[in-house]
Amino acid sequence: MSTSIPSSTLTATVIPNPNPTTPNYPDDIQWITAYLVIHMQSPGSFWYAYLLWFVVAAIFLLYIFLRWAGSGGYLGARWNKWALRKRTWRGQHALAIAKQRGTRPQPKSLPSNGQIFCMVVLFVAVLLLCFVGPDYIGRSHTSIFARRDARRPAYSISDFIHLQPQYQINKAWWTSGNRTGVIAFALLPLCVLFALKAPPFAIFAIPFTTQFYFDKLSWLHRWSGRLIWMVSSLHVLLWSVQLSLDRREETGIAPYVYIWRYPKFIYGWTAFMAMTALIGLSTSSLRKQYYRVFYACHVLLIPLTLIMAALHHPPVWWWCWGALGLWAGERIWRGIWWLYNNGFLGSSLGRTPQRTRLRASYLDAHDGGRKRHIYPPLHSPYGISATEDSPFLSLEGVHSYTPPPGFAYAELLSGSTVRLTFLPPGPLSWAPGQHFLLTIPSISRLDTHPFTAASVCDEQASTSVGRVLVFYIRAKEGWTKDLWNQVFAMLSHGETHVTSEHVPFSEQVPSNGVLLRTLVDGPFGSSIRTRWNQYSTVLVVVGGSGVSFGVSVLQYLALCLAGRDGKYLGGHPGGWGSKDFKVRRVRFIWIIREYSHVQWCASILQHCMTMMPAPSLDVDIFVTNPTTSLPKEPHILGDIELPNIVFGAASEGGHHTDETGRKRRDSVVSVESDYHQDDYIDPDPEITTYGDEGSAESGNGALCEIYTLYLTNFEGDQDIRLPGEAALNKSIRKSGKMRRAKSRMAKKEGDGELLKPMPSTSKSVIKQSQVSSPGGLLSPTWRTASQTVESTEYHPLSSRPTSPRHPPPPRSQQPSPSTSPSTSPSPSPSNLFNGDAEAPPGALQIVVDTREMHDISVVSEHARLGKPKLGRILADEVQTARGAVIVATCGPASLNAMVRKEIAKQIDPAKIRRGDMSGFIDLVSEEFDF
Repeated sequence: MSTSIPSSTLTATVIPNPNPTTPNYPDDIQWITAYLVIHMQSPGSFWYAYLLWFVVAAIFLLYIFLRWAGSGGYLGARWNKWALRKRTWRGQHALAIAKQRGTRPQPKSLPSNGQIFCMVVLFVAVLLLCFVGPDYIGRSHTSIFARRDARRPAYSISDFIHLQPQYQINKAWWTSGNRTGVIAFALLPLCVLFALKAPPFAIFAIPFTTQFYFDKLSWLHRWSGRLIWMVSSLHVLLWSVQLSLDRREETGIAPYVYIWRYPKFIYGWTAFMAMTALIGLSTSSLRKQYYRVFYACHVLLIPLTLIMAALHHPPVWWWCWGALGLWAGERIWRGIWWLYNNGFLGSSLGRTPQRTRLRASYLDAHDGGRKRHIYPPLHSPYGISATEDSPFLSLEGVHSYTPPPGFAYAELLSGSTVRLTFLPPGPLSWAPGQHFLLTIPSISRLDTHPFTAASVCDEQASTSVGRVLVFYIRAKEGWTKDLWNQVFAMLSHGETHVTSEHVPFSEQVPSNGVLLRTLVDGPFGSSIRTRWNQYSTVLVVVGGSGVSFGVSVLQYLALCLAGRDGKYLGGHPGGWGSKDFKVRRVRFIWIIREYSHVQWCASILQHCMTMMPAPSLDVDIFVTNPTTSLPKEPHILGDIELPNIVFGAASEGGHHTDETGRKRRDSVVSVESDYHQDDYIDPDPEITTYGDEGSAESGNGALCEIYTLYLTNFEGDQDIRLPGEAALNKSIRKSGKMRRAKSRMAKKEGDGELLKPMPSTSKSVIKQSQVSSPGGLLSPTWRTASQTVESTEYHPLSSRPTSPRHPPPPRSQQPSPSTSPSTSPSPSPSNLFNGDAEAPPGALQIVVDTREMHDISVVSEHARLGKPKLGRILADEVQTARGAVIVATCGPASLNAMVRKEIAKQIDPAKIRRGDMSGFIDLVSEEFDF
């Protein structure tokens, strides 16, 4: 007995075929073309890609709203307390290997909690868009691809588009493969947007949006690129399974055999292999070790990947063309500005030693035929008036020499550091903390390297000194090492500039540096988005060469607190006296390895302390190397002969080491201690785990000593001394002790204040201060007793020693002719600091001119041996703050993680609920990870 089944039931139970059949075509190319078109994603299925961009746009707009509406409330504090934390990791095995090899590698730095959260959200969102919901949505008969073109190829999409399924397919190998491919296409413009550096093409960096530059988006660029490769790999894998399972009815052969004759398939494989090469070369180890190869391959493989991907699947190739258009457009835009800013399109600042004034935003008056520059009325809390005789409201007294436009003046400093003072030909403007990409053709015509400007842009400066860029470049491997070696060789041969580079205007170059043609691209950097005036207290914490970021922020804040308007200094409008300016205190913490590193920016620090004296500005310099010892023989500091006192190497806390190595108490303990800073200094040279470490260390002095470098030394920093550095170390340390002792004596006698920093803008002021305070100044003619000099104290940064045939630098044997300040570009240099012995032929020595030596002496009072107790320092600043606090930091990964941890501890959302905004702490950090 048979039972009939209603037709309606039959229709309801029929499952559409997820693998549509391809008709028999005798031609192989025709058959494989029809097969691929039939298995192609329908236009209605592209909505997943559109949904991705709807979500991205919504998050983008939400972030813009939060930025301008203000995120400093309770919820913002709760988010910062968790999101700011960053962990560093290093295993015991890695430390043991490093100890055996004698290396000092930096610990691995993980992304912050906020960054990890964003990456997880991005990955989860993309995976959901790849696999949740039906893969294939029945196509519409009114498709743009159904139109015929008289110029189309023999077999095109329009020939077989009518054979595509008209029904919905939930899951199949080919549908999931198509969907992952479409999502990978849609992610390409987003990945490129994360990589762009210059607005307006860098949409995220546009001022009225998030104003995030590549320095904050580089990690998103890398991980979105890896995500695209992962989704593309799924696309390849899923399609490979489908092509292997199917068979052609006539021959029984898998489509994989025929597909190699299909050009678009070849394009797809080419794009995938190029993308795989991009990802492989972008790994951290290869990128750092072979950066030039990585960069060159990046520039070549990006357009190849995008073009091949577009040709692989034309129905969605607008994603590829959009990404390529953004990438190429930004390159062209930056190229035009690069030509203009470097003087190739006729831009110049002038040809006179005084240079052309950059902006006529202050008044010009004539008095007896003499032209004067008078600033607009300013309101300073310290009673400093901006007059011609008081230039402290500008930075014109900081830089001793301004090079001609397009050239950088390079000097060798302590700590294997080169100071570049550069005047760009174009009218560049930058914000405090931003960086530039530098190219020095005499070293490499194609390489560009990022360095933070250690100066501020003063648009109201009366001379071009307001546009001077200063960079501190510490020698590592590669380009920075080549720069050091070139400057070293030029000084050894008495050269003032590269022979092939014509120096204009017959410049008189100071004897302790050389001129190098320099090209600049920028500025870049997300610090431009920071509104410093909205915070009551600013704490700057920097380590080693990260001081470039710190001093640029410090100069900006000092000028604003002295009455200048921030909008003319590269920042946002506001300064002392304006209703929106809330800054009342700045604290500057600098952690360095050696005392001699104070030389890098002593003049800048001294100038800022002159503009903004304590307690509005506190400067603390912590020296972490406990092996810097004081001389045992008496020496002359200024006009006072100091007693012969033996100081130990271990600590400044009152214990000293005698000839037998035993610790003893000394009568100079009072000179060692700093009565108002003891609570902030950790004098113990051995550090156990500090911060969020993946492994704990303790007890082993060698490992702990390695870890002290993590606060000051970036990975690859060279600890090589020039002759004279050891002497400079000892001199600065001893000068600091003397100045602190005099400050305590003045305090006890009822003066009520420490020794104030003295101006450093002219020779007459220096001479006067030497007479008035001889015990607190370093003598530029000071020399040490004769000892043995290690080879690493005078060789250039290479494995080969200096050749004996190189003559001693002829310029440094004789003092420069004395000229008046009105005609000389810089003060006369002092005699050279000798090392602990006379250097062999060809060796260079530290040169410090009179003005800079005065500034070093003033700043030496703030340099102490030990490590900062950052938790206590931050807690005290929060306790005394009248509003929100911001911390600006730049340094090695360990220092960054340490600062983040302490900030997270001090953030208190409960305070904010009670109306006390000191519970909110914001962070501005500079982290180069190109």
